[in-house]
Amino acid sequence: MTRLGLETFARLARNEPGVNLCLSPAGLAQTLALGLGATRGSDRAALSRALGVETGDVEAAHAAMAAWRRSLLEPDPSVDLTLACSLWSHIDFDLEPAVVPTLRRWYDAQASRLNFLEPSAIQTINEWVRDATGGALPEVVQSLDPRARLLLISALHVRGRWKQAFHPDLTRDLTFYASGDTRFPHPMMAASGDYLRFQDGGVEGIALPYGEGRWRMLIVLPSRESSLQDLAPLLGQDRWSRWLRRLRKDRGTIILPRFQMGSSTDLTSVLRELGLSIALDPDGAAGSLLQRTRVEVDEQGTRAAAATLMVQVVAWPPPKWQPFHMQVDRPFLFAIEDTYSGDMLFLGAVYDPRGVGGIRESIQGFVPPPGTPPDIARLSSL
Repeated sequence: MTRLGLETFARLARNEPGVNLCLSPAGLAQTLALGLGATRGSDRAALSRALGVETGDVEAAHAAMAAWRRSLLEPDPSVDLTLACSLWSHIDFDLEPAVVPTLRRWYDAQASRLNFLEPSAIQTINEWVRDATGGALPEVVQSLDPRARLLLISALHVRGRWKQAFHPDLTRDLTFYASGDTRFPHPMMAASGDYLRFQDGGVEGIALPYGEGRWRMLIVLPSRESSLQDLAPLLGQDRWSRWLRRLRKDRGTIILPRFQMGSSTDLTSVLRELGLSIALDPDGAAGSLLQRTRVEVDEQGTRAAAATLMVQVVAWPPPKWQPFHMQVDRPFLFAIEDTYSGDMLFLGAVYDPRGVGGIRESIQGFVPPPGTPPDIARLSSL
């Protein structure tokens, strides 16, 4: 899952350099797994390879995905996570008899039949996505191809409260140095303490845990002499794994911008570049795969949501210790990951933390701990 997410993200970054990007590798994998339950022949083989499973062991792949889903939903009082799946078929489209029972069994998928040619179908699908993402994604589908006959949708919604919150009194407007000569004042949060972090040549990173520590956000910051635009297209499993291996406990200060972002991405062509053709009917009719994401990060924590749609159409070594000071005042990467499995829920590139308008609902029922150590307040940069 992580490998596919990194390869897909690197392709997106190569095709759209210098713009905010956000991908949900977990949402992508879950939707491909739904497709695995609705395909056969060469299409099933392609989806199996993308998910990293043996073509002939589809049952084991479903069982593994179901176990992964159960693991994600294990309770953490500071992290709320929901997963939902659905299948929508056009009223005159006959699915194979085993499809609906398979997706219900392994993914608890809701199955519905709609007249895709009626405007009310779009409203019904959007209402399901809105409910599944806690209102974070109120509209995902704006129109349907008149040839559409089957939609497979996975939704993911997470609210995580920092294990160590950023105290609001320390947030100040500082300069964010975006790409080129663009710069602007932006609210920057501050905290100090013990964190897992790494340095690797011209890159440094830090892990910011949520709740009891299973979930965390990784921030990856290129040096001032390099750039995110150069780094993002080079992401891959080997590089990412090397960064994780180099994480070491360190003490210091983190300055991080509040940020919010949203994206709507057609992943079809990128996945085809990776050798995965989205085709869901026995005759190999081309389809498409779309993803919509929203992320907001503030002093209390993170809220993120993703909806991924598959559409079928007819036709078928650590340095010597000293207190670190990491100031994220230029484009950076972020990832939300599960430390148990190493799987990513979200992976993004932030060139402009102002985003395109965010999710303003705050995380309720959380009182930040007393302020971070007093020395942070004396930092000259604040």
